Amino acid sequence: MQTAEVSAYIHAPCERVFEVLSDHEGYVAVPEISSARLLRPGLEERNGRGAVRELRSLGLRFVEEVGSFERPRRFEYRIIESTLPVDHQGGCVELTPRGDGCEVLWRSQYTLHLPWIAGLVEQLLRAQIVDAFTRILLVFKERLESEELRAGREGR
Repeated sequence: MQTAEVSAYIHAPCERVFEVLSDHEGYVAVPEISSARLLRPGLEERNGRGAVRELRSLGLRFVEEVGSFERPRRFEYRIIESTLPVDHQGGCVELTPRGDGCEVLWRSQYTLHLPWIAGLVEQLLRAQIVDAFTRILLVFKERLESEELRAGREGR
């Protein structure tokens, strides 16, 4: 099993960061993500627990189901279908208030099923996942911090 983990500090309230990170459709703002759509809405709220979403990126397709959804601190998801031969044990995005902003920790655990070469490919895949999570967080960080800056100038 491999674990990919990234963290970032975003100078914006955790409530707003959670809203942006849990809204799958906003992920198309990341250049590498070609589409993001809701296949099934969540039980209590649209992007919440039970929601099934599809993401397409760089020729790959991922179908994820949202598990735990604890606004504004944490949500979990699991890839239930993918073009990659992967068994996804789960992903988790945790938000912790810090100062005037929010610390984000994004973790995903998975096993790649490729006999004989899985170890090498898993290491390469882990690097790709860390890079993808980092790019996503940087896109949202820039957006959220720009919003915060504008709101501060306008006196909220």
